[in-house]
Amino acid sequence: MSKKLNTKDWIYNPPNRAKWVETESSRIGVSPSALDKAFAEEFEKKHDLEEPFEVPDVMKVTYKYSYGGQSAFFRALRDYGKLLGATCTKCNFTYCPPRKNCSKCYGDTEWVELLGTGKIESFTTVYRGTSMLKKGQAVVCAYVKLDGTDFVTLSNVEMDDPSKAFVGMKVKAVFKDERIGRVSDFYFTAEGFAPAKP
Repeated sequence: MSKKLNTKDWIYNPPNRAKWVETESSRIGVSPSALDKAFAEEFEKKHDLEEPFEVPDVMKVTYKYSYGGQSAFFRALRDYGKLLGATCTKCNFTYCPPRKNCSKCYGDTEWVELLGTGKIESFTTVYRGTSMLKKGQAVVCAYVKLDGTDFVTLSNVEMDDPSKAFVGMKVKAVFKDERIGRVSDFYFTAEGFAPAKP
C-alpha cells in the first residue's frame, strides 16, 4: 500500500518571476510583458499540487480545409476564369454566390454557367480600407445581380470616376490574370465606363 504524500516539510521555492519570464519569452518568441500578464496568477500565490500546471508554448499549424459543396465554383473561377451559379432543381431559383441547397425550399441545386454580366442593385463608395485597397483610389463596393440569377453577389466595381456609379448600372466580370481560388479573383467593371487604371 502506498504512503500518503506528506508535503508539510517541503520548502516552497518557486522560480524567480522576472528570470522565468525572460527565459520563456525568449524561448517561444513573445514579448516579456505579454507573457508576464498571461502568467501573473501563477506567481501571485502558492498553488496546490493538484491544480493544473500551465506552461507557455507556441503552436504553428499549417492545414488544409475544403470548400466542400462549393468546390466547383472555386475550381471554375481559378482554373477556367468562369463564374458558376447554382439553380434549385425544385423551385428554379438561381444563386450566386452558389449554395448546395436552396434556402427557399431546401431542394438540391445544380451548377449553371453564368455570363458574368449584371447590374448594380446597391452600392457604396469606399475611400479608405484595408491594405488590399489600392492607395489613393476609391472603389465602388456593390451588390450585383448577375444575369441569369435571382440573387446578389458582393464585389468591387472598378471605374475611373466612382461618382458616376448608379443603381441599375450594367457591369461585367473581369477575371484577374493570377487567380488563387478566392472570390477576390474577379471584380466588375462598369460597361460604358473605363476601368480604374492599375
